[in-house]
Amino acid sequence: MIKEITCISCPNGCEMSVEVVENKIIRVENNKCERGISFANEEIFNPQRMLCSTVKTSDPKNLRLPVRTDKVIPKNKIFEAMKCINNIVINKNIQMGEKIIENLLGLGVSIIASQSLKINSNNV
Repeated sequence: MIKEITCISCPNGCEMSVEVVENKIIRVENNKCERGISFANEEIFNPQRMLCSTVKTSDPKNLRLPVRTDKVIPKNKIFEAMKCINNIVINKNIQMGEKIIENLLGLGVSIIASQSLKINSNNV
C-alpha cells in the first residue's frame, strides 16, 4: 500500500509517497532531507499532534481562554480530549502556562493556558 503524506518536520513540506508492506515501511520517496524518513515512520505507525483549543470562562469580556497541550497526544485521542476540554469553565484568574487539566486522559499530558486571564469580579 502507498500512502501520500506531507512532512511537517521542516519548512520544506515535502509531499512524500510512503510504501508500506506488512506493517513495515519499504520505501519513502520525495523527501528532501533525512527527517522525512523518521517523520514517515511516526506518521504511519504512531501519529501524534499538539492540540490547541479554547475553554469557556465566566468573564463576560473574555468568553474563551486559549489553551494547548504541553506535549503531543496520540492523534486518535483528539476527539476524546476535546470532550474533556469542552466541559471546562474557568472562573478564576489564570496565568499563562498554568495547568488547566492535569494528566489528560491518563496520557501524562496537561492542558495549559496559552495566555493569562484576569477575571474582573465586578463583571461576574
